[in-house]
Formats: sequence, C-alpha cells, structure tokens
Amino acid sequence: MATLINELGRFEVVGLAKTGAEAIDGVAELMPAVLILDMAMPDGKGYDVLQAVKQQPSAPLIIVLTNYPAYRQRSLDAGADYFFDKSAELDQLLLLLERIKPDASAGSQILG
Repeated sequence: MATLINELGRFEVVGLAKTGAEAIDGVAELMPAVLILDMAMPDGKGYDVLQAVKQQPSAPLIIVLTNYPAYRQRSLDAGADYFFDKSAELDQLLLLLERIKPDASAGSQILG
C-alpha cells in the first residue's frame, strides 16, 4: 500500500504503525494530512485510534481501509471521513487520493 501511495506522487508515506498506541503517537508527532487506518489492528485498537485522533485539534483526514465491510457504519459514526473495503474498493481509495488536495499546513504526508 505504501508503495502504491508513494507512486501517486502527491503524498509521501511518513510512517507505518503496527499498534494503536503507535498510530496515536505517530499522528501526534508527525501531524500527517491523512491517516489510513485499518480497524483490525493486532491489538484490536482501531476504534480507539479513530476516536483519539479525531479529538486532536488538527486531526488529519481519516480513511478507514479494512477487509471488514461490516465496520463501515460504526467507523463513519466514530468520525472516519471515508471508508473503503480493501477487497472491493481499493481502486476507490486510490482515486480519492488522486483528488485530495494536500493541506499546506500538514504537507502531503500520510501515516498508514
């Protein structure tokens, strides 16, 4: 995924997080324009990350990308800006990233 995003040329992937705590800390430290979040994290903290990041004063655009389409409504209700099913909508994510105009204050960074 990081390679595909970097190939678009509009964004730079600045970090990858394996756990919820790493994701929350990474967003706070790096202040990316976009966070791509999989709800099925190894520590089961996807929703915690979503809620914690959305409470930050300069929250990034949050795109949930997961293999669990049943999480769609709950993710959107919790504050996700977009939701894509990895197995069926990956092309839609790439189209969205091509359309997003990076925020000058956050640069063009993505934390995935």
